[in-house]
Amino acid sequence: MKPVPTENFNVKIINEIDEKWELPETAQYFEGIFTAALNYSVFIEFVPEINRTVVGWPPKFNVEKVDCETSDLEARIISLYTGSYVVTPNEALAGQEELIPTPRTLCGSYANDQRDIIVFYVTSQEFITFSQEKDELIDTPFFPGGRDEIWNISNIKKYSIGQFICERFLKSKYLSASNAYILGQTAIAPWEKDLPVQA
Repeated sequence: MKPVPTENFNVKIINEIDEKWELPETAQYFEGIFTAALNYSVFIEFVPEINRTVVGWPPKFNVEKVDCETSDLEARIISLYTGSYVVTPNEALAGQEELIPTPRTLCGSYANDQRDIIVFYVTSQEFITFSQEKDELIDTPFFPGGRDEIWNISNIKKYSIGQFICERFLKSKYLSASNAYILGQTAIAPWEKDLPVQA
């Protein structure tokens, strides 16, 4: 669906383990990873903590591991690098944001449209709360007894995940101009700013 810029944009919560139904051998490793799709076009990946003592930081990206994950850690690293915006817990860095360059080896359908990946750090408790709320807001239209849940941001502001989107994500200095426009944060599209004024 083509998104229309609006301040009261829709929010769709997607469980990544469900999205991997065609790859049951790797789906299990995506437990706990989920996505908030804003206005059908802006995606925030929620990724459990990546153990820096094991992989260093930023972790090494191996494009050959995409769709061939063999551990929770690999699934989290893949999710980190295939997202544009990522939320992950880290007690020492909670409340901060970090830019991670997109690896040159990341191309094709896995590449995001930005130069950097934006990482939002939260506390472990905040991430646990987001994960618990996810189960209430989840979109599961293709499963027996599932439901097609698409919320408006105004409907989920009472949830911590909605408050995070409004208070941190939308106010981030790293939110791209095109994403800010499609989410109703600016009135003029970034590609229209330099157009000549019509007489």
